[in-house]
Amino acid sequence: MKALMVPTLLFFGIGFTQSGAAQFSDAENRKTAAWILSAYDRLSGEVNDLQALKAVLPSYAELDGADSAFGKLQACRTVVKYKANPLTLVAAEHYAFMRYEASKTGDLKLRQLPKKYHDTKIKLINEGKEDRLKTTDWPLSPPSEDTLAWANLGVEHGLADYEKREQKKPANGTEADILEAQMKLAASSAFFAWIGRTFGTAYTRTGNENCAVVEPQI
Repeated sequence: MKALMVPTLLFFGIGFTQSGAAQFSDAENRKTAAWILSAYDRLSGEVNDLQALKAVLPSYAELDGADSAFGKLQACRTVVKYKANPLTLVAAEHYAFMRYEASKTGDLKLRQLPKKYHDTKIKLINEGKEDRLKTTDWPLSPPSEDTLAWANLGVEHGLADYEKREQKKPANGTEADILEAQMKLAASSAFFAWIGRTFGTAYTRTGNENCAVVEPQI
């Protein structure tokens, strides 16, 4: 891995035609960044400058902090208030999950995982089987190139965290293979999807009070 820099294209998103999802606006990218920074306890209050928000995102995060940020955003995904899956929150949670996994393992193969999940989601939606990827009884969030872009960014920032913490270069590992196998198992069978959703997920839903991140006002 070179300088762990991410092309600007990945950050801003590309637009998505298969699902009809619109490209994120500047305000939506700012809100996604603000969700993330708030979960990491790094939001300074200035949310009108996307470049300023971007500049803070790559700052080193301890593994516990990355885990905590993901947990906060994951909980927010389960509350009644966000049942409609606002894509800025979805993108923030995907970023946080991938950053945590990449930081934890340094597995370079995680770079391919967000796209594989994205493509699997499109395939299952087209087949009318999207419920197999649900981790709660809420509707599945729609596929979005912008969510994918944020997940990719999370991988890169997590790999940078790993390299700084471990003082060694990330390398191909097994974490991406394990996560991909779990995804494929759920996608292959409604029964296995139910097992994973019922017994294998960290998601819980008991009400709006579970969201510990204050929604950014953009």
